Amino acid sequence: MAGPGGMMGGCSGAGCLTIFIIGLVIVIILTIVFSAGPGNPEQAVTKSTVKREPLPVGSVIETDYFTDELDWIGQSTQLLAGMKNFYQATGVQPYLYLTDQIDGHYDPTDAQAEAFAGQLYDRLFEDEAHLLVIFQEYQGRYHTWYLTGVQARSVIDTEAADILMDYIDRYYYDNDLSEEAFFSKAFDDAGKRIMEVTRSPWIPVMVVAG
Repeated sequence: MAGPGGMMGGCSGAGCLTIFIIGLVIVIILTIVFSAGPGNPEQAVTKSTVKREPLPVGSVIETDYFTDELDWIGQSTQLLAGMKNFYQATGVQPYLYLTDQIDGHYDPTDAQAEAFAGQLYDRLFEDEAHLLVIFQEYQGRYHTWYLTGVQARSVIDTEAADILMDYIDRYYYDNDLSEEAFFSKAFDDAGKRIMEVTRSPWIPVMVVAG
């Protein structure tokens, strides 16, 4: 109860609702600002904007999963775990080719890499359901190229391939991960993201008039 000459504090229904909405909007804006900051590595990875369906079972004539000319892979079990998760999620079998040169070139052009990838795909696979990823590193610099089979392109489109390339770029610079772990994690995380539509950070707000 107010004292003599005083007033009771409060607000009308509409006034309280307005204050609540303003406060909620401020919280949402702050949340988005912080989530978009440099501390959130997901911002560096391409978003998945379409719903994809995995290739039908039986599309792939299963092969080995990698060639290691860099002598990086000591624990193949760890690498294969992530690559097989990618295969299970997408229906597309990935193949990782690690090398320091492309057909004798240590600084190849994209045209040279594409020609090499086409020849390599035909040599390694008997189907159109593989994803060939070529990772070339020489003197501390690396390049990554990919080639998808015709059937695999229904799942691994340009956006999906960009997602995988982004994860490879991210984990390459993570000093806490071994070579096996960073490739395994890149394929594993990419498979999950490719097959789901990335949710927007915006939170829907329902405004109710008082």
